Amino acid sequence: MTTWVPGSWSEILSGTPIAGTVETINAIGAFVYDVHLDAWSYQGMVQQAQREMGSLTSDAAAKIDAKVTDSLVPGSTALMQSADEAKRAFDTYASEVDRIHRDARALRDSVDDRLASIRTQSAEIETISESIRVKVSYAWDVGAPGQMPDPRLGSAADDLTEGQRTAALQNLRMLYENQWFRAAMIWHADIDEVASAKTKWATLIEERKQAEGQLTLSLGETAVGQLITLAVGSGRSRKSTLALAFSGELWGSTEGALQLNTSHPLLNKLIGSESGEHVWDAPPDPVQVAANWAKLTEEERERLIQEVPWVIGNLPGLPFGVRDEANRLMLQYYTVHRDLLGVDSQTALDQVMKIVSEGERTAPPVQVVALDLRRTVPMVAVGYGDLDAADNLTWQVPGMESDAQNALGVWDEASRNLYREQSYLSALNGSGSVGVISFLSYDTPNLGDSLNEKGVLHPTQAQNGAARLAAELDGTWATRNQADPATGIPSVGDPPRIAVNAHSYGTTVTANALTQVKHAVDSFTMAGSAGLDTETVKSLDHLNVAETRPGQKAIYASHADGDGLAPIGLVFGERANPNANLEYAHAVNYEGAYYYSSDGVTTAGGESFAPTDGHSVIGQTGTQWYHVDRHIKHGLGFESAEGGGYWDSGTQSLRNLAATSLGLQDEVVGGLYVAAE
Repeated sequence: MTTWVPGSWSEILSGTPIAGTVETINAIGAFVYDVHLDAWSYQGMVQQAQREMGSLTSDAAAKIDAKVTDSLVPGSTALMQSADEAKRAFDTYASEVDRIHRDARALRDSVDDRLASIRTQSAEIETISESIRVKVSYAWDVGAPGQMPDPRLGSAADDLTEGQRTAALQNLRMLYENQWFRAAMIWHADIDEVASAKTKWATLIEERKQAEGQLTLSLGETAVGQLITLAVGSGRSRKSTLALAFSGELWGSTEGALQLNTSHPLLNKLIGSESGEHVWDAPPDPVQVAANWAKLTEEERERLIQEVPWVIGNLPGLPFGVRDEANRLMLQYYTVHRDLLGVDSQTALDQVMKIVSEGERTAPPVQVVALDLRRTVPMVAVGYGDLDAADNLTWQVPGMESDAQNALGVWDEASRNLYREQSYLSALNGSGSVGVISFLSYDTPNLGDSLNEKGVLHPTQAQNGAARLAAELDGTWATRNQADPATGIPSVGDPPRIAVNAHSYGTTVTANALTQVKHAVDSFTMAGSAGLDTETVKSLDHLNVAETRPGQKAIYASHADGDGLAPIGLVFGERANPNANLEYAHAVNYEGAYYYSSDGVTTAGGESFAPTDGHSVIGQTGTQWYHVDRHIKHGLGFESAEGGGYWDSGTQSLRNLAATSLGLQDEVVGGLYVAAE
């Protein structure tokens, strides 16, 4: 039975954000600009008349001069200003409408492409089902399961022996199982993209309404806006409106595009340039930044924090407390100018504010390490604990579908869980205080984009995100070691331990970054690795990680047996496997990392640790689950059940992430192993 699939986007997407044309809006903007030119010409004539009357000394002339000076010149200036503001409002509106129209048309095309893909994958599934003699029927928006049904033999196999029948069935499974799984994976990704498109379509409709509301508000705050209001019947007389417009009594200001101050003369002393616009994408040497900051006076430092907070808040090599102070000023700025942020940045802003508020009420304290909400993908890094004093600092790097607006909540919970676990182990072993930093500062790939270069199966996003992560890691070393810029030798007696924990595609990003850092990190732990980029990382020896003993780097890897997603990304992405206790026939297998289990264990002392049963950082709640073999899986078997994520409290995984990042190998539960040489 052929699966019915909607014919086009029009059967999926309700309503429309596409109305009118940008050309019409631009024509109105051009008319408003003509108003500005007329007002400018009028002011010139008034001032010329004033000059010509300058030689007259009568009372009447004095009154006319006062009227010109006090009312007509300011009034015409007010009209020019309000016309400029109205023109900017129309330009902003036209730009937003153009963007919405383009996004909407792209969504329509995307939905049509996804529906076509679903037809292809459903046909593939049906062809395979015929080949294995199993009748199946799946709704287009549900998709086929990841596991192929057991094949059946036809009547021609009746004369075969039991062994021959078993072999024949096994041959059918080997022949079609991978084709089935790939078609099912693409089908489910298409379903997710269609669902996402519906949400984005509704968002575009709402954004169109908001754009129109903002235009009305902006125009209503100008003299020209008063004239437009009159034209549609506001009840105000034309004389009254003209008088208000030209008397200057309606003077006011409206916000323009989001502008950040990124230049300052004092930046020359800090980064060698008055402009700091480049510090995110091309940050200067953190060691030099740390040294230059130490040379500034307190007054100079405070001026930079107050006057260019975006630069200071995002500059690796500065003390974390300084960056936090600057970024909290940026939070205030973004809050005031919230309507000028994109939808994703507004969501990220809400999440950061919630996390900061929580940090003010309960331990651990929160520090905003990095914050850039001007981008299409908001960039954030959040710290837990006193990062400038902690004896142990651990950076955490997320994987796919973990852009800040989507994953701040998950990584807030994961970071707090790790902070508590590390604090417990550190107190038990006398290892000192701890600090944790979540790095949501790169454009993470999406599962639905797997087949393009920005998807999870490609190295592009890992290569793009690695440079910023490397700068942050070197910046952590520089600010805490207070290195002499001439020699690079730390001037403190007991520098902190710096570790990195990474999940899924985040391990790909981190490994790339560790080929770029100038200062070795003390450990690198991978949970559910989606594989390492062989274009950049030729072997684990290429990673700048300290050794636990001669020839053995402090690199750790673990893959839960119930994690069905990590191997897919690794194999289909043609990346290297860093986990020495696993071996993939169709992937490069790197040796040299310690490995441990995340499948749950009860220690000899009777302490029980739960297993990780999927790929999630934090297990999901309120989801329908089914059993495959002994593992609880959802959909294609990718998400963890509640309490079964890699960073969930009480899991073997979390305990071992804490132990390895603190360098406490004896605290790894269930054993720590390394492949025999």
